[in-house]
Amino acid sequence: MSRSHLSEVVAGGNTIRAFLLVLVSLFASFASFAASESRQFDNDEQRALYLKLINEFRCLKCQNQNLAGSSAALAGDLKDEIHSMVLDNKSGADISDYLVARYGDFVRYRPPFKLTTIVLWLAPFLMMIVGVWSLTRFAGGRTAVPDTASDEELARARSLLED
Repeated sequence: MSRSHLSEVVAGGNTIRAFLLVLVSLFASFASFAASESRQFDNDEQRALYLKLINEFRCLKCQNQNLAGSSAALAGDLKDEIHSMVLDNKSGADISDYLVARYGDFVRYRPPFKLTTIVLWLAPFLMMIVGVWSLTRFAGGRTAVPDTASDEELARARSLLED
């Protein structure tokens, strides 16, 4: 292989790397555009209310994410619904009441403490109490086995082994 041919191969490798870098950068920029909210509002108060609400409500599909962080189709539908209600000048309380009436308290990321949600609030504490009780009940009653046997026990063991 000639020296000029080798330099062309190396230069070609750099071209491929440069092409791949541009391609990855291009895809990354498209992803960042897709992730941003591009909704239009009449004023900044509406935008602030919308952002507050999508951070307060849970994605019903993801369940462990708020609407702002979810890309699920259902989350998109809920964001559209909240957006249209904000544009209709509904208050945050009206929108919250509507969503809770339609989907239940589970739609809230932080449900209120009331009779229907008491299990959500008390279950972690009850599970901790049961765990501590179980540990003390089953592990706490055991005594440690002594490391050495008495001379009498050793003599008895020897006599049993000799028989």
